[in-house]
Amino acid sequence: MRYADPGQHRLADVLDAARLLRPVPPRAVDGGERWLKDPEEIAAVAAQIAAAAGHGHGPERAVALLAETEATADMCRGDPVADLGLGGANLSEPHVAGADSDRDGAREGRYRRGLRRQEPGV
Repeated sequence: MRYADPGQHRLADVLDAARLLRPVPPRAVDGGERWLKDPEEIAAVAAQIAAAAGHGHGPERAVALLAETEATADMCRGDPVADLGLGGANLSEPHVAGADSDRDGAREGRYRRGLRRQEPGV
């Protein structure tokens, strides 16, 4: 999924061009199919994909494709607080910040103590 509404596919083309610092190509880059579909629409797409892949028109492969897609999405789900630390202070590990010696470790300790004074609960 790339956008919530099917009418936003042209906006996606413009944003892609701006991100890549290139003009929008004269022909459509995005066919307008990467938007959030309701369950009936996504089931129809899954059936088309299964048929195009040579699995016939039976619903079994389409249902399996949807289940596999949902399982993959579940594995990719993230928690912005637990996984990214949003809402709190994030400090680099000492070796990432170049604190290899005792002197650097002491500097890191002063830094952390100062941060705790500025940001209680860190």
